[in-house]
Amino acid sequence: MKKTFFTLLLSMSVSTFLYSQLRTPAPSPKTKITQQAGLTDFTIEYARPAKRGRAIFGKLVPYGELWRTGANENTLIRLSEDIMFGDQKLTKGSYSLYTIPGKEKWEILFYNTIDNWGLPAEFKEEMVVLQIKATPKEINHLEESLSIYIGDITNNSCSLNLHWDTTLVQIPIQLMTKEIAVASIVEVLNSNPTASDYYRAAQYYHEEKLDLSLAKLWIDTATEGNTNAYWMYRLKSLIYKDLGDITSALKAAETSLEIAQRAGNMDYVRMNNTFIGANR
Repeated sequence: MKKTFFTLLLSMSVSTFLYSQLRTPAPSPKTKITQQAGLTDFTIEYARPAKRGRAIFGKLVPYGELWRTGANENTLIRLSEDIMFGDQKLTKGSYSLYTIPGKEKWEILFYNTIDNWGLPAEFKEEMVVLQIKATPKEINHLEESLSIYIGDITNNSCSLNLHWDTTLVQIPIQLMTKEIAVASIVEVLNSNPTASDYYRAAQYYHEEKLDLSLAKLWIDTATEGNTNAYWMYRLKSLIYKDLGDITSALKAAETSLEIAQRAGNMDYVRMNNTFIGANR
């Protein structure tokens, strides 16, 4: 009986040893971020090494040498649309992101293969699809772990930011938002557009200060027979004001105000009252 008990206990111990998993934190945890800027989706995957009291750039990460820009596997960046760095275009797709840090200048390289572990076994210049320079800045905020992210986001631009320790590198990006949006507007408005399509087209042209005569035509079409869309009449008032037709702008604002009051949307009530008071 005792033999059977000890055999069972030993079996359980071996089973626990074989199937248990040791859990400890990774020194450089893997990270994946997705960020939309304009109409472009950026996905960045990288491992984040930590400072841990060490001197980083010029020491742990030497100046003048190719760096994986992270730890472990190579850092990846994926783009859903073409983007521009100054006058250089980077076509949509997936790239390895490498850098050559320097005290005064950094070089940022987009490499055309993504199946490398860290640095390529054989670095091939012809695989570098784009190489640009950026100036590092020393800032007051210390970042313990390497951070790579998309910042400074507008409809038409953003920046690729690399921040570790007190060093920040910002690489300006121009987005192809306008080209994509205008092509989409032309395609949709030439097919079977809805009132909402006309509204969004007018809104985009107004916000981006494009052809306001077209924005006026589209918002007029959107509001024709549309008696409940206070947000559309609000946009109509702004477009007419920018075209210099204050009388029509006030009429549209009053219509928006009346509909918003019926709908109980106090934000639009306040915005319209402010607009009417400032332009009457």
